[in-house]
Amino acid sequence: MKHLQLNVLLFCLIIVFINFGSLSQTKQTDKNEGAIIIPLDLSSQRPVVELSIDGEGPYRFIFDTGSSGNVIDKELASKLNLEITGENRVSTPGSENVTIAKTVKAPLVSFEGSDILKDADMTVMELRVMLPVDGVLSANFFSDYLITLDYPNSKLMLNIGQLNESDKDVISFVQNEQVINIYILIDGKKIEAHLDSGNPGMFDIPFSLKDEFKFKAEPKEAGTISTPVASFKTWGATLDGEIKIGGVTYRNPGIHLVEGFLYANVGYRILKDLKTTIDKKNNLIKFEKSSSTNINETNEDYHAEENEFTGLYGGGVRRVLIENGEMYLQRGNAPKLKLVKIKEDIYEMVFSMPVNNELPNVRFERDESDNVTGLTFMYLDGREEFVEKDN
Repeated sequence: MKHLQLNVLLFCLIIVFINFGSLSQTKQTDKNEGAIIIPLDLSSQRPVVELSIDGEGPYRFIFDTGSSGNVIDKELASKLNLEITGENRVSTPGSENVTIAKTVKAPLVSFEGSDILKDADMTVMELRVMLPVDGVLSANFFSDYLITLDYPNSKLMLNIGQLNESDKDVISFVQNEQVINIYILIDGKKIEAHLDSGNPGMFDIPFSLKDEFKFKAEPKEAGTISTPVASFKTWGATLDGEIKIGGVTYRNPGIHLVEGFLYANVGYRILKDLKTTIDKKNNLIKFEKSSSTNINETNEDYHAEENEFTGLYGGGVRRVLIENGEMYLQRGNAPKLKLVKIKEDIYEMVFSMPVNNELPNVRFERDESDNVTGLTFMYLDGREEFVEKDN
């Protein structure tokens, strides 16, 4: 039986160094003649596409530049009766913890409207208990194509061709071809960073670099990032300076400092404003501002909007925040759950995609002075779980 080492960066709900990705597309020409266009569902703050396996589906997969390999949900692999081919050692960079996972061969992976059809090795994990998706597909799955991840227009575009290394906005990968690590500039300091479309967060920076940069205010605890094999404490802050990625600059961006991380990490809240073109054959990448969007270059929004409910709960594990007038509950860097008011102090939790597990309602608790002291999760079976608000 094959036994492989598999490095996995599973960001509080999945970012594996294996093959993440997915495909659902109609073959279109766009501005690029002959390009394959795959629609992206970005509602979960991750790029999700649809694909079929051996004619069955479609199934929802995360297209994850942060993964060196593919992943399939354990229940789906069993349903499709996929052949077990070996094992992978799954680990998270920055942690010594390791878990062993089975590998399978997924035959005839295909995408609607395209002639892409090939077998794919996949690592089996219990994904659906963490996210309402069926799997993850790596950028390596499309290594024969020039890949453009166009968030502003919600599409993944595949072309035949290559990037021009002499283009001033084109930069090269570092490390190795299995993952996409680049150098970014934080206040002029060169930092190695992982390009991670599977991460719903923003800029994540190793906590060990905290004293090398200036912040608008002292960083605040912001919960934990949890993976199937490890957890990492985080602190939220607004950088007093700028971050440059290729030819794109972010001034005073919101960031997370993550204890134990070896590299910086660039996630959804940064990539969503960009067209990112990846040349896997030549290890080159290009970042462009899309003509259809305006980058919020100040991005000074960490805890920018507040009310009596916002803040950290349960020792920094969860936080309540407001974005664009809507209130959300978030655990670590997991996708945000919208809080929709039912009646005074009681809210329904709503996720942008269907979920298999029950989402309890939330009741905010108050003391005799009418100050919010915590929140209680209320389940349908009558169970209640209280979480204290941090001071």
